[in-house]
Amino acid sequence: MMAYVEHSVGAEDGIESVIARLRGLAAAVAPLVYNQIHRIVGSGSFVAALSEASHGETGIAVIDLYRVDDGLIVEHWDVTEEITPPDTWVNTGKF
Repeated sequence: MMAYVEHSVGAEDGIESVIARLRGLAAAVAPLVYNQIHRIVGSGSFVAALSEASHGETGIAVIDLYRVDDGLIVEHWDVTEEITPPDTWVNTGKF
């Protein structure tokens, strides 16, 4: 079985670490909640998901990148950024 590699800052490799991290996020006073998936793109063994989430009252743009091998997610990267008020945007926003 191939090992799971996590590239998120402060996260450890291995499926046990993923489960513990997700449980911690769900149990937090202000949990991270994915509200909408805006786009999913795949190429070869990579899949990217562009999503809108919230952490308490703060809107968050999230890009999750996964590498899949033999039908299993074996690597994960993510990038998050606060969604600022529309009057601060220099284009049409994140989505």
